[in-house]
Amino acid sequence: MVAGAPHFSDAVGVNLTGAVDLSATGDWQTWATKATHVVLPAGRQVLPLHQDTGGWNIHHLGFAAGSGSPSATRTAGCLL
Repeated sequence: MVAGAPHFSDAVGVNLTGAVDLSATGDWQTWATKATHVVLPAGRQVLPLHQDTGGWNIHHLGFAAGSGSPSATRTAGCLL
């Protein structure tokens, strides 16, 4: 387990996800899926990804609309 590894913030630095714990896979090229959810206002967004704890890497990021108001809710999913 890599505790509190990354988090997403908004453009002014407000933490949107809290610390995200990641499962250790035992190898840098063995991937696990981790999803987190954020609520965003309508419009264009900048979502910095912060590395709070080392020991992980990213294969890719994907974003998809979540349930609820499509203009307000987005889901951020990471393969870590």
